[in-house]
Amino acid sequence: MPDHGASASEGDGPTRKLKTSIVIVVFAALALGLFSRAMIDGAVNDEQAYITAGMLAMDGSVYRDFPYFQMPYLPYIYGAIYNLTGTSHYLLWARMCSFALMLIACSSLFAILRLILRDSFMAMLFIVLFVLNYPIMHIAPLASNQVLPLSFSILAFHSLLKGTSQDGIKGMYVFLAGAAAAIAFGTKLSYLATPVALIISGLLVPRTVDFKARVRGVSYPAWAGLAVAFLPAGFVLFCAGFRASYFNNLGFHAANTAWREAQGYQIGMSFWTKATFILQLLLKPTNAALFLLAICIIIRFLTSKERDAWLSILSRVDVLFSALMIVLTLAIAVQPTPLFFHYFSAPVPFLLILICALYKAVPIAKRRALDAFIICTVVVMSIFGGPVLLRQIHKLNKLDNWVGISTHRTAHAIRERIGSPEGSDKIATLAPIYAIEAGIPIYRELETGPFFYRVWDLLTEDQRRGYVSASPKTLAAVLDREPPAAILVGFQAGLETPFIDYANSHGYIKAEGKFDGGTLYVRNDGR
Repeated sequence: MPDHGASASEGDGPTRKLKTSIVIVVFAALALGLFSRAMIDGAVNDEQAYITAGMLAMDGSVYRDFPYFQMPYLPYIYGAIYNLTGTSHYLLWARMCSFALMLIACSSLFAILRLILRDSFMAMLFIVLFVLNYPIMHIAPLASNQVLPLSFSILAFHSLLKGTSQDGIKGMYVFLAGAAAAIAFGTKLSYLATPVALIISGLLVPRTVDFKARVRGVSYPAWAGLAVAFLPAGFVLFCAGFRASYFNNLGFHAANTAWREAQGYQIGMSFWTKATFILQLLLKPTNAALFLLAICIIIRFLTSKERDAWLSILSRVDVLFSALMIVLTLAIAVQPTPLFFHYFSAPVPFLLILICALYKAVPIAKRRALDAFIICTVVVMSIFGGPVLLRQIHKLNKLDNWVGISTHRTAHAIRERIGSPEGSDKIATLAPIYAIEAGIPIYRELETGPFFYRVWDLLTEDQRRGYVSASPKTLAAVLDREPPAAILVGFQAGLETPFIDYANSHGYIKAEGKFDGGTLYVRNDGR
């Protein structure tokens, strides 16, 4: 087990104060960079569905009336935030939530690394590697279901580490580990890896107590935490029924793959293109540097210990849980078709934990080369990742640059452009966030943005049962039943032709103005 005592390696007096000051400054820079990206980076497709789901979650529509293609926790969290704040800036608050969750992830990971390394300065260096890693930078700013399960999987490990320390097993910490793992899984199906790793670890560690004591002290509290925290998600899934729950988490994604195949999409679709994708991901500078560091430390660890010694270290909770998470999350990440970069964010914090645990196990006299390699890795990742993290900071001083503010402003410009919409007037668009931010009703058939719309024609009658959606073939009929006050396009190339054709054939007028790169067609009857 790692020594949870105070560090003897951080120095005293001026040296310790200097290191503490550097840690604070670096954390402030990382936090400012993360905040700037969360506030400034443009909105992406996925956010359309997540924010709409948050709006609809509190009336129980998720899974039943509204197809939400993930596990259910995130919409309810967004819905609770929207209700508590009474906001109409939905994207802004969702992005703030992602920023707060990234701070939780960084703080929890820092606490873990500090426990393992007993050195705040070295732990801070690894937090730099975490934040600047390519998949992490990819997901960090977005209002999606990526950051929340990542944060709670790290929290689960921190609680497990605290609950199985040298001071003895602490059931409450283990219970909290189970609860955090359940929240991660209840947010994203691929984070099933977290409760599985927790359950396996609870049976095998700590080795200082016998198996029955581990079951009583670790397994039982972990299972209790899992059960309590997963109960709300289980209730949602149960009420939706097996068919809807399966379709939202698995069936839709198979249909989406079929749609991509029909479009001729090639990246990450077959075994060889997946292998090429993974190789390209590994060759990105921030990933390559981290991978080389991991290989270097693993080799140094294995060559610095006798076989019995390193087998004993590999059975520690920090090594075991992190290794299990790396294996499980990577195995899950390569299953979907196609592959995307954010699938590979889950293993990153646990790779860093494993690196630190093995580094700490190397005798101090044999760490000099490793220390130099770590510093070089931080420098390389700072050169390539630092400008990406910090590139938006200069825009923070103007609120108009904030994506949540600009999207809200554009939405109300659309509302003003179409006049005072009647209660039943709607906007037809595959970017429903603009209708939501403007306070204008959205079509049930277009609530998910492009996602259900593009696969609807590929679904079976059984898969469609209980849901409504438009598709490129049925859009005109949907709009004929309830003509829109306006049609907003320009966000989904290749999918919006039916919208444009409808606007042109029904006399809609192209409005002048800038609408975040979109084009607005307004009904010409003055309403």
